[in-house]
Amino acid sequence: MVVAETLRSQRLLLRRPVATDTSAVYQYCSDPLVTEWLAWPCCTDKTQFEQDFAAYKGKWNRAEEFYWVITRLHNPRAIGSISCRVAQQAADIGFLFDRRVWGQGLATEAATVVLSELISVPEISRVVAVCAVENHASARVLEKIGMQRKGIIDKLIDCPNRCSAKQDAILFDLECE
Repeated sequence: MVVAETLRSQRLLLRRPVATDTSAVYQYCSDPLVTEWLAWPCCTDKTQFEQDFAAYKGKWNRAEEFYWVITRLHNPRAIGSISCRVAQQAADIGFLFDRRVWGQGLATEAATVVLSELISVPEISRVVAVCAVENHASARVLEKIGMQRKGIIDKLIDCPNRCSAKQDAILFDLECE
């Protein structure tokens, strides 16, 4: 499976991560507000983070997970990330952004570009996403990019940065034509 390593939108560049992205990505991945709704704990160990971040290269090469760092077109500093994993002709997407850029429509812009790319990949027949029912901002982004709410799944996702109980999730889906 081949997906574009670099994607562009009106304001953003999405690209494969490089070693110099580590510090900026760690900064927002270690922010409790940014990671509140994520399924993995807020990053607190920079050495472990560096190892995990370096592993994205191998995951991309094995087509396990495609992970793009998001920057503004003319500024190489990472301001967000978006990724997808593909299994059985379905791609699931997820994203996060440095909170200093929240509210600017950047998540919608980046997700739109990635969705367009995924729809163009012949091996992918649908794109899915889940977010906690209470994560209204992410749900709104998924709606804006054209994904359809399919329902609520009780106690589906862990949000360890929010609480210890599994959270109800909204399932979003888009069939590729």
